[in-house]
Amino acid sequence: MNSRDSTRWDLERALGESGCAVCRLARVGVQRFFDGLLYENANDAAIRQRVADALGFCNRHAWQMRAQGGALGIALLNRDALRQWQHQLEHTRQPVHANRGTAQCLACEKQDEIEARVITVLIESLTDDDFRARLRTSAGLCRPHFARACAAASRDETLRMLVEIQIAVNARLLAELDEFIRKNDYRFIGEGFGAEGDAWLRAIEIGRSGARMLDFSALWFRDAFRHQGCPICYLRARDDARYIFTILYEFVTDGGVRTNFVNSLGYCHEHAWAQQRTEAEHWGDGLGTATMYESVLAQNLAGLDEFIRATRREIARARLPFWARLRKHLPRALPFGIEPRAPCRVCELGAQGERALLDTFAQKIEWDEFRAWYRASDGLCLP
Repeated sequence: MNSRDSTRWDLERALGESGCAVCRLARVGVQRFFDGLLYENANDAAIRQRVADALGFCNRHAWQMRAQGGALGIALLNRDALRQWQHQLEHTRQPVHANRGTAQCLACEKQDEIEARVITVLIESLTDDDFRARLRTSAGLCRPHFARACAAASRDETLRMLVEIQIAVNARLLAELDEFIRKNDYRFIGEGFGAEGDAWLRAIEIGRSGARMLDFSALWFRDAFRHQGCPICYLRARDDARYIFTILYEFVTDGGVRTNFVNSLGYCHEHAWAQQRTEAEHWGDGLGTATMYESVLAQNLAGLDEFIRATRREIARARLPFWARLRKHLPRALPFGIEPRAPCRVCELGAQGERALLDTFAQKIEWDEFRAWYRASDGLCLP
């Protein structure tokens, strides 16, 4: 199997996974590049000079390299980069020029090379009906890689097929986003989420810009692994507390937020106590909580009044003692007098966030350093 056939095989497999196939293959290729660099070529003088000329690695690839481990190789390469930066600082009259490397990040060069090869094979494969069908049913390409593929398509017919497929992929994602937003309405929340449950995450990935950014999710897990107990539970509790704080101090007067709060009759027992702790920890005066529960209590009192009136009507018809009927019906009226029309909003958003955390965990567990963090933690809880 030649290199082009191997790339085609890898590309078809990547189309069956989540996310942009070009992003996935580029990420895997850079991981292999760092494995070879850190464990085999860290003593190569020419490579070390290239890293020094670039003043190290870009932000994204520096953190990716750190996550893969290889402490000695990282130390050797970054010592040369730091020495070069120090030399430039000591021998320039304009310090701003000392912060510029004379070469590109070595990992960026490798990533660009991998992306160019994969996109070339993708364009050539569009003449195959089976490949087009795979691409159409996949997550499509992210915006930067789609733009690069359009630039690489030399034939009008190929460009037309590429655009038509991406339009179909985008339309499918838009429909799933519409369904996700609809099901977040309190009237339809009971339907539960299906394939559209992670549409918001896929929308971020497909529409991202070409900027290379720090992977904060790995750092969140590293912090969570240092705490006692399940890291997913820790991160979910942290996100719940952040949401409650934001509602209390920024959106407490928002009409949509208050409507959701009223429809769920406030928060569940667990998150009601979390709201109280949040007020106490931030020296709150209780105004936010009072404002939110004002409408809930008004609705509850109206519900209890209606319950009492209905019970009196039943008693009058059945000619039974009032308290005999009240004992029968009161349990379903307490503690609020009416049934909630929506679940606790914090529970609902927390469940969505937990699914995203588990997806991220499944991706990051491929990293050597991430696995080392996980081994040193208390592990995941049974649920």
